[in-house]
Amino acid sequence: VLLHSDERGNFRVDGLSPGTYLLEAQAPGHARASVSRLRVPVEGPLTVALRLAGVIEGFVVDAQEQPVANAEVLVGGSPSLGVTTGARGGFSAEVEPGPHAVSARRGEEAGALDTPLLVPAGGTVRDVRIRLGAGARLEGQVVQKRSRAAVAGARVELSAAQGQGARCDALSDAQGHFEVRGLPPGSYTAKVSAPGFVPTLRRNLTLAQ
Repeated sequence: VLLHSDERGNFRVDGLSPGTYLLEAQAPGHARASVSRLRVPVEGPLTVALRLAGVIEGFVVDAQEQPVANAEVLVGGSPSLGVTTGARGGFSAEVEPGPHAVSARRGEEAGALDTPLLVPAGGTVRDVRIRLGAGARLEGQVVQKRSRAAVAGARVELSAAQGQGARCDALSDAQGHFEVRGLPPGSYTAKVSAPGFVPTLRRNLTLAQ
C-alpha cells in the first residue's frame, strides 16, 4: 500500500487484515525510516520519526585525473545506493546519516575510498574524489558438493562485506565457470544459488587490484 501524509504529517490506512507488516516512510531531504515488525491492529496513533538525510558530493576521475562520465557510484549502507556520474564526472547522493563506504566502477575499471565517510544528519560531505584504475576480478567454478559435477546456470551474487559498496551478479556457464570483472578491491561475500540446490555462502573473499 502506497500513500502520502497530509500537510500535518498524518496518514491513515484502512482495510488491513490483522497481522505483521513492514512499514517504510520517506520524504525529500530526510532519511528513510522503517518499522520491520508492525503488528496490526495498533493501539492508538502510530508516530514515525524521520531524521534529516545527509548528502555526499564528489567526482570520479581516471588514472590521468580526467573526469569520468557514466560511472556507477556505489554508496554502502542500509539500504545501499547507486548513482551515475554526469558528463563532467560529478555525482550527488542523498544518504542515511552515518558511515558509508563509497566506490565507483565503469566497465572493467574500479576505485574506492580507503575509509568510510561519516555523513552527519542534515550535512553535506563535499569534494569526494574517487580515482578509477584496473578493477579486481573474481573467477571460479560451481560444482555439486558430492559428485563435483559442474552446475550450469548457477547465480553468483557478490556483495562487499557488510553491504558496504559494490554488488554484482554472474551466471555459471555449461562447465560451471563464472567470472566477475571491474570490482573495487576489498572483502566480499558470495552467495551461490541454483534450482534444486541449497544456497551456499562464501565469506571473506579478499580481492586486490
